[in-house]
This record gives sequence, structure tokens and C-alpha cells, in this order.
Amino acid sequence: MAKVAMGIDIEAPIEEVFDYVADFRNALEWMHDFNQFEPVGEKKQGAGARVLAEGKIMGIPFETELEIVEFVENVRITSRSVRGVRSVSHWLFKPTPTGGTEVCFVAVHHLPGLVLARGPLRRILEKELELNTEHSLRNLKRTMEARERVAVVASVGEGTK
Repeated sequence: MAKVAMGIDIEAPIEEVFDYVADFRNALEWMHDFNQFEPVGEKKQGAGARVLAEGKIMGIPFETELEIVEFVENVRITSRSVRGVRSVSHWLFKPTPTGGTEVCFVAVHHLPGLVLARGPLRRILEKELELNTEHSLRNLKRTMEARERVAVVASVGEGTK
């Protein structure tokens, strides 16, 4: 079992950050080392929605199907795998005093095989999962803050007409 817990502050409103993360169509824009993130079934968002996620860890392809098991708007999204790499992941959102959003990601991955679970490769895999999470959070921050800057510039420009 490998656990990853990491957070980042984003200078964008919590509603915008939550909505962006909750929309599967945005996943490939910011999630590091994923190359597919597609809905499975009719439900696209909220509890009960499922997505097929494919990517690479340490250059090794993986596939998993995730089901959203908890969806509290602007607070939490929890998923668990129902196929493929076993995991439970939590996206947690809190407003910051500056009007931004603190985003935390906490995940527990069940590593395949006894060698990975107890051997020297475990720490290497854990570090890779941490780096992927860090890259994803930084990508999310960069994307959301760029969108926020564009919105501010657009609203300032509207005042000059």
C-alpha cells in the first residue's frame, strides 16, 4: 500500500476550482502522466459517475476504472477503483482567507505483488506517485490562475468601453 497526501493553494475561487476538477473533460489538461480520461456509462458527474483512466507510472502503462463514491460540491470528491489499479482518492477543497482555494489530494494505492508491496521498488513507486501528484497540482494551479488572470483582464477591459 502506498499513500500520497499533498496540497496546494490556488488563487482562484473555490467554485471555479471545484467545477474544473469535477469535469472529466478537463482532466488531461492538468493530470500528469494520464493519456485517457473518459466517462463510462450515462452519468458524467457526481456520485455514481465512472471514468476509465489510462496513463503511465514509471513508463509502465496502467488502466483503472474509477467510481465517484462521494461528491460534496465545493468540499470533496472521493473516488475508488472498481477495476484495474486499486485505489481510493480524495480531492479536498477549502476556501483560503484571500478568496482562493486550498486543494488537497489524498490517495491510497494498493500496490500489485509482494515485491512492490514490500521490496525496494515500493519506495521508488511511492516517490513516482508523489512526483505525479505534485506535477498535477502545479498544473492545476497554473491552469486555474491563468484562467483567473484572463477573467480579471477581460473585466477590466469591459470597463473601458
